[in-house]
Amino acid sequence: MSSGNADARTRIERAMQRADELARSAKQIPAPVPCEAELIAILAAPLTGGATAGFAHKEALLRAEVDRLSHADCRQLAIRLRNASPDDPLTPLFQRWTAERRTRLIDFLDDSRRREALRREAELRSRKG
Repeated sequence: MSSGNADARTRIERAMQRADELARSAKQIPAPVPCEAELIAILAAPLTGGATAGFAHKEALLRAEVDRLSHADCRQLAIRLRNASPDDPLTPLFQRWTAERRTRLIDFLDDSRRREALRREAELRSRKG
C-alpha cells in the first residue's frame, strides 16, 4: 500500500472515530422537556420549613409542573431520570432525593397516559352536560 493510501485511510479512521464520539455525546445530552427550567429551579431551590416539609413541598411542585406535560414528554422525562446521565442538567439534582421520592415521581410520570385519558373523558363529559 502506498503512503498516500495509508494517509487517506488514517484520516478516514480518525474521522469515523470522531463521528462515533460525537454520536455518543449527542446521546448523552437529552432533549429538554418544555418545563425543564422550572423543574431545575424547583430541584435546586433551598428547602423551607424543615427537611420533611420542604421535600414534600418540592415534590408537590414537581408533580404540578409534570402534570402539565404531554404523555410523550412524561415518558421522555421518566427515561432520563431512570438513566441518570451525569451530562444531563436535571438528573444530578434529582439523584439527591431519596429513592422513595424518586420512585414516586417516576411512577407519577409513568401514569401520565391514564391522567391524560381521564382529562379527555372529563372534557367530553363537560361538553355533553
